[in-house]
Amino acid sequence: MIASTLRTAVSGVTATKLTGGDKDVDIVVSLNLNPTYVDPHDTSHTTIDSLRQIPLPTQNGTILLALSSAKELNKVVPQLLTKIVNA
Repeated sequence: MIASTLRTAVSGVTATKLTGGDKDVDIVVSLNLNPTYVDPHDTSHTTIDSLRQIPLPTQNGTILLALSSAKELNKVVPQLLTKIVNA
């Protein structure tokens, strides 16, 4: 679940498509990880502190990513950071 939430936060998920004319346009929803952005493409440029603030739904309610299992984070965060740096 952590990997899926982080992937959606950074890369986004296609919510729907607009069809018209010669082109179909994907509508992608992602989390705004950089509230000070100027260019919309900069919303995924972030810091580790911003990632720690991502809310994660659990059976017992929502927690912040920073409070989730360190073992799970150690698997996911290095790959995610590599993606962010290379974006």
